Order: sequence, then structure tokens, then C-alpha cells
Amino acid sequence: MPKSNTTQYILIGDDEFGTFVRAGQILPILNYELGRTSILQAIDDPIRIEVYPDAANTALGNLYLDDGMSNQYLSGA
Repeated sequence: MPKSNTTQYILIGDDEFGTFVRAGQILPILNYELGRTSILQAIDDPIRIEVYPDAANTALGNLYLDDGMSNQYLSGA
């Protein structure tokens, strides 16, 4: 949907979820199996990357894969 400064009304069906993403973003989506109770159980499940380019047809982002155990991200690892 194009950028607008006016209020926009969007109809969403009962079996749908509304997701609003700012232009120029890249979203990693974890495709986890039903029944998982924590993100660590899904650590080896596939990731889908969704790209939402802006008006200049660009999108930027970083993907950080945490090991789930250490705090190495604090030192830039």
C-alpha cells in the first residue's frame, strides 16, 4: 500500500492477521512446527526472509543468529 498521511481503513477477515511493516525493512520469519514450547526447540527449523522495499526499491537489515546460551553478542560476536 502506498505511503499516505491520511487514515486508512483495511478490512481483515476473521481468519486473517493484520501485519504492518515499515517500507525498507527485511523480516526473518521462523517457520516453526506446531507444538513447540520455546524458541530453542525451533533453533534448527527453517527461516523465511520477507523483503519490503521502500519507494527507492531498497531494503536494508542485519540478521543475527544467537547461539541461545552465551552472551557473546555483547562483545559483537
